[in-house]
Amino acid sequence: MLTQERIEEIKAQLEGLSKEEQQQKFQEILQSLDPEEREQLTGKQQCPFCLMVKGEIPVKKIYEDETILAVLDINPANKGHTLLFPKEHHRVMNTVPEPLVAHLFTTANKLSTAIFDAMSAQGTNIFLANG
Repeated sequence: MLTQERIEEIKAQLEGLSKEEQQQKFQEILQSLDPEEREQLTGKQQCPFCLMVKGEIPVKKIYEDETILAVLDINPANKGHTLLFPKEHHRVMNTVPEPLVAHLFTTANKLSTAIFDAMSAQGTNIFLANG
């Protein structure tokens, strides 16, 4: 839990910076905090992917393990349109640990193969939404 003193220190670090510099510095500060401290500063997280992981948004799961989840898109561009994401929230790709990135792409490759077979697809795309 962040103390009022620590919150004041964070404010002081942001004072005098341009809006862009404040945003960058704030993101750096957030990455150094634990999830409860981040929530304390930013408010309750309403990330739709986190809500899917928690079961608060119903999904059709096609793959799940302890660290990642794959679901069918509710507005698919094509049959088999799948969303694959880590269960732990990460705002941008460079905050995802390397072993998890490797696991995501290994799983994406396996899911792509399964979609080829199941849908008689002529191709698949892997798209990364960052930020």
